[in-house]
Amino acid sequence: MRRRRKWWKKLGGYPRVPGENMHYLPEPAVELWQKVLPLGLIFFCASFNLTILQSLKDAIMVTAGGAEALPFLASFGVLPASVAFFVLYNKLVARLPERAVFYASVLPLLVYYGLFATVVYPIAGTLHPLDLMNDLMPSVPIGLHGLLKVMGNWTYSLFFCMAELWGAVVISVLFWSLANEVCTVDEAKAVYPFMAIGANIALVAAGCFIRIVNHTLSTSFPGDTQLLSLRVLIGTVMAMTAAMFASKAYIDAKILKPAAARATAAGARPKKKKSKGTFAEGLAVLKNSPKIRNLALLVMSYGVGHRYVCQGIWICTAITLAMAVTLAVLGSCRSC
Repeated sequence: MRRRRKWWKKLGGYPRVPGENMHYLPEPAVELWQKVLPLGLIFFCASFNLTILQSLKDAIMVTAGGAEALPFLASFGVLPASVAFFVLYNKLVARLPERAVFYASVLPLLVYYGLFATVVYPIAGTLHPLDLMNDLMPSVPIGLHGLLKVMGNWTYSLFFCMAELWGAVVISVLFWSLANEVCTVDEAKAVYPFMAIGANIALVAAGCFIRIVNHTLSTSFPGDTQLLSLRVLIGTVMAMTAAMFASKAYIDAKILKPAAARATAAGARPKKKKSKGTFAEGLAVLKNSPKIRNLALLVMSYGVGHRYVCQGIWICTAITLAMAVTLAVLGSCRSC
């Protein structure tokens, strides 16, 4: 008993039972949960869509062009597309209201995904110059065959680049910009772990959902179900994005707008819109700031390593193993 009393004294006293007067308790975290739930829903839906789009782009491109096309896509497709999109993003930030930038940045991606699933993919065979690609194969070095396949399957390559932009634009830029705007530094310590947990759950849930969709369609509909599966998954992406837009509208109406009204009532000056620096000014900042330069190097190293391992070694190894298993099965069947 004495040891227990000493232990409670070290902790600052016995736990207090709630009564009528509870001023000693912290204020209810209703406002914090009003931030956690919509932000968590946006992060969940964005991560769910990211998993679906990554699975689709890899399946479509690797099936059509092989794994050797992925390095060329990353160098000559994804990188220029990312630069072009961020140039467009800077223009949107400069010309549109701050709350409309989120919607205006996501809508072009949604429009392309919808067009690809409904219009482009069904007629992709007529749009691809496969005969010209096959004629050029013998006269081109083997190391450049992947580049020819990227150009020959150009609609799939464009979808691959647009799917890659979802993670770079929606999650890395739009979501975290919104989260930093909504949450203070102290709130971020409590809010961000919950959102990270929700995003990890979304990755697993999206993988299970893709498996269920493919299994259900393959058992319910005879024949090739690739187009139907693509449309179902793209429709899911659009439904999840609609939930993201609803959460963003809730944040604008219930959190950001009241906060701006309170700041105006308190006599605070409205925030001036900061002008975006040029590309040369950004390079100057990298040159003069070792901290930012090291952070940029860290991000670039992670991107190169992730691309090399996940989309280079892993996919090539998986294809090699699949071919080996297929040949082994065919050999056993012939021997029977």
